[in-house]
Amino acid sequence: MDIGWQVWSDGRLEGLTLYALQITSIPNNIENLTSLRYLNLHFNQITSIPETIGELTQLTEFYLEVNQIGTLPESIGNLSNLITLNINDNQLISIPESIGNLSSLEYFNSHSNALTSLPESFVNLTKLRYLILDNNQLTSLPEDIGNIGSDNGNQWNVLHLHNN
Repeated sequence: MDIGWQVWSDGRLEGLTLYALQITSIPNNIENLTSLRYLNLHFNQITSIPETIGELTQLTEFYLEVNQIGTLPESIGNLSNLITLNINDNQLISIPESIGNLSSLEYFNSHSNALTSLPESFVNLTKLRYLILDNNQLTSLPEDIGNIGSDNGNQWNVLHLHNN
């Protein structure tokens, strides 16, 4: 395969960037890329993420900014090694409860979407240090929002909530 930017190690695809290629969907068989650690699909026209994305358990960085995604699959919570999730500038109206299973997540960027709330499970993200949620339609936050980042001594590097 010779498309986008790729990183291979021992014959296995570990990194893939498909930037601004007018991609409209992610194939269900993406689950076969079991060694993938980095996936960057920004500046495309993707409208949904298949449930099979949850099979990419080695994934540490996932970039989906500037697409047309309305929802994330529940299986996103299976990505236990995920450190960075960047889903800004989409059409997200909600985040699945399973997001709270992302025990390694440190960076979450979902600015410029249509979110009105965060799931209660968000407070389980005890390693989170960067939370960027500006330019949404947030009217409430989880009651125990102060627990986010507790593994870092609640030391936030970035917390953006303006324009909500």
